[in-house]
Amino acid sequence: MASEQIGTSAQKPVRTYGHVQRTRPNVEVGPTPRPPASYTVATYLPVVFMDLTNEDWIVIPKGTVVSIDTSITTAPTLVPCNGGTGATDTYTINDLNAGVLSKNTSALCQPGETYSRAANKPLGITPVDIYQNIHGRYLNYQAQGKGLGIVRQVVVDVPYFDWTALGEPGSEAAAIVLAKSKVGQLAYAQTEAGNLVGGDSIMSDANGKLIKWDESSVMQKIGQVLYIDADFPKDMLDKVLTYPFSEMPGSETGGMPGNLAAVGAVKLARIALNV
Repeated sequence: MASEQIGTSAQKPVRTYGHVQRTRPNVEVGPTPRPPASYTVATYLPVVFMDLTNEDWIVIPKGTVVSIDTSITTAPTLVPCNGGTGATDTYTINDLNAGVLSKNTSALCQPGETYSRAANKPLGITPVDIYQNIHGRYLNYQAQGKGLGIVRQVVVDVPYFDWTALGEPGSEAAAIVLAKSKVGQLAYAQTEAGNLVGGDSIMSDANGKLIKWDESSVMQKIGQVLYIDADFPKDMLDKVLTYPFSEMPGSETGGMPGNLAAVGAVKLARIALNV
């Protein structure tokens, strides 16, 4: 007994519990700008363009405003945001060749077939091109991992087309068609009164591109224009000699930044996303 009295352990009681409880974990997961959230992409989305390096199709170009398809409950699934207004897409021969599965039938889509995208809410933007979902098609290959991420609350630079630069299409519907045909993210004026200036709030159009907020729903507001930059070329980049298809700003691009040259824009919108 004498040995048990040596040291402080024998001088203090041991606390006991009347029940056993699991340890409560920390609720913090990660930062907001690049949230640790994993998404997949809808199998029914039409293709936008082909990545010629590996001959796989892209269905959502990087920088597109995306949303969740709430009708799919098996996994959080990304689709283009549509600004809170239902949209209609039409399948083409490219979709059939790419083996896109119809949203209507889950079988191969047919050229000319249409389907509807329900009104949705913005979630963030895609930092990379998202490939067609072909999981399970091949034994030894998939174009992209299943865990896709998004970006929120960051500042982005995107090509900007005002109403004149867009060619004064004459109607909102025509403007949407013109903007949709330009691959990648951009901001544009849907109407002549929709030209962006610094301080304007922005939202998504029907295809995940950026337009002036129409003030109809605060849930659709995803950011603010910091400024529109039309001071190009800069730093004498137009004097820098670059060779054709180098994709480097210089003589090949007329001194314009690569993201502007790729779509033929001469203005840039710097936008703070707060979605």
